[in-house]
Amino acid sequence: MRLSLPRNGLPAVAALDLLVALSVVTGLLTPTPTGLVAAAVVAPLSALGYVHSYRLFRAAREAGASPWDALRTIADALVPLQVRMLMRAEHRNLASFAL
Repeated sequence: MRLSLPRNGLPAVAALDLLVALSVVTGLLTPTPTGLVAAAVVAPLSALGYVHSYRLFRAAREAGASPWDALRTIADALVPLQVRMLMRAEHRNLASFAL
């Protein structure tokens, strides 16, 4: 049986990890028992997702892809199409503000 949670939840978990880490470093969030339990639950899933991403990257590189193409392969495999389309639209909107 294959666990699909890391594949589907990796972008959200990575963003949550970054948010919690930045909050703790800047002093906005102090660790509470609930936060520590949540971190203990999320950390193994994050590690599993990161290992899965690295394996995909390594497989793409061994297949002859450039580093950027390998990263694109990981994004295609881990990020749903609707999220990629939404992010592309948001980037275009932000670029239009600069013009």
